[in-house]
Parts: sequence; structure tokens; C-alpha cells
Amino acid sequence: MVTDVNDNAPQFLHSVLKINISEATQKGSKFSLGSAMDHDSGQFSVQGYKITSGDANQSFSINNRTVGEEIFADLVVEKDLDREEQPTFELIVEAFDGGQPIKSGTVLVKVCILDVNDNPPTFDLSRYTVVVPEDLIPGQDILTLNATDKDLGGNSKISYRIDRDKSDPDFYFMVNADNGRIYLNKTLDYEHAVQHKIVVDAVDGGSEPLVGSTVVIVDVQDVNDNKPTINIIFLDGGEAQVRNICKLCCCA
Repeated sequence: MVTDVNDNAPQFLHSVLKINISEATQKGSKFSLGSAMDHDSGQFSVQGYKITSGDANQSFSINNRTVGEEIFADLVVEKDLDREEQPTFELIVEAFDGGQPIKSGTVLVKVCILDVNDNPPTFDLSRYTVVVPEDLIPGQDILTLNATDKDLGGNSKISYRIDRDKSDPDFYFMVNADNGRIYLNKTLDYEHAVQHKIVVDAVDGGSEPLVGSTVVIVDVQDVNDNKPTINIIFLDGGEAQVRNICKLCCCA
């Protein structure tokens, strides 16, 4: 009768495993890593698995699952994942046997955290103020806004729009949806309005789009575009009083 001795260490079929996990994955979700092989038997065969490095925040654990006489490893999500905080993990998973001393083998598990649309666009500033002359020609630029999104791919693609329900119902201003350029659409008139408010939304490209907003205050600068007018007021006795009147002030 030949007695087995612990002369073989566990070995994984591959030296590297790659797993994609969505950052929206629920805690407790499991991902199979398969099993390691050990040519020994009984207590000298694979007894379990553990993570030995690459997981400082303990975002994962290993579940040892027995099927027949073989033990398999499942990677278990223990914490909420955030791709923007940590997009990848490189975990060293060890398979160990029951010998004394223990023999073991390892596999590198590369975990890629997949993006979900969980970040709204953010403007550089929450409020902008610009001063423009009232004789600015329609079509000329007011300013160009910039918003960014921490997500990836289509989830980070941004388009711009003016919220007409909250601002600029008369369409004095327009915004280029692709680059955030705000430009004058209609002639301004200081005597009609000295200030305009524009609420601009940045909308991302997610299947359920997220929105970020900013406010642009446009102060209209007066220019000398009104001629004085003369009013003649007839007084008792046929005398006349003449006044020089401009739009903003009266000079007797």
C-alpha cells in the first residue's frame, strides 16, 4: 500500500484571472474563480482559498464552496464599489492544502470595475457673471461654459441647454449644445432690462440622464443710444417752459 505524502502544491489552471464587476453590484454578490488542482489526496489536497493581498479596504472576501470532493472559490463583494474611487483591483488569491507545513499556490485576480451613470455633470462654477454692452451684435459670444462628468464613455458625454422654464423666456440668448458656447440671439436694450438671468443645464449621455445646472447673470452695460427730447409745457399767460429730457434723467 502506497501512503500519500504532501509533495504537491495546489496550482491554478491560469496564472491570471480577469473579472468585470459593475460598480452597481449589490453587496453579497458572488463571482466564481473556479478551483485549483492538487495531485495529492485527502487532507493534502486543496482545503480552501483566501485573499492574501491587494484588498486593503476589504472590499472582497472568498467563499469556499464544496462540490462533491472538490472545493471551489467564489469572490464575494463585501462593500459598495465606486469606479471613480478605485477602478481596478489586483487581488492575490491563495489556494492552500492541509499539510504540515502547508503548501499553497496563487492566482492574480484582476478585477475591473465597470462604470454606471452615477455622477451628474458639474460646472466649473455654480454662478457666472458677465457684463456686455447693449449694442452687442446678435450672434456674438457671451461666454463659454464647461462642465465635466466623472463617468466614462457615453455616460460622460455632455450636452448643454438653457432651461426656458426658469430663465430667458424671450430667447435673448442661445447655447451651443455641443460646446457650451452662449451667444446673443436678440438685440439687448438697457432701457428695457439691465440684467438677464440664464439657467444652463448640462445633461449627460446615460440611459437615464443626470443633469447639473449653473446660473449665468448678464449685466447689460448702457451705451449712448438715446437722443435728448424736448418737451414744451405751456404755462398760464402764454409763457412756455422748455425741458431737455433724456431717457434716464431730466435737465431743466
